[in-house]
Amino acid sequence: MSSCDEAQWYLSNCPWGGKLDRDGDGQACETLC
Repeated sequence: MSSCDEAQWYLSNCPWGGKLDRDGDGQACETLC
């Protein structure tokens, strides 16, 4: 992933996207966002 927007898109649109939100706060990839 290269951007926060991209990570959020995967979180919303992919069945495996939940793995991007490790702490369950609705924000994907805390290192990017």
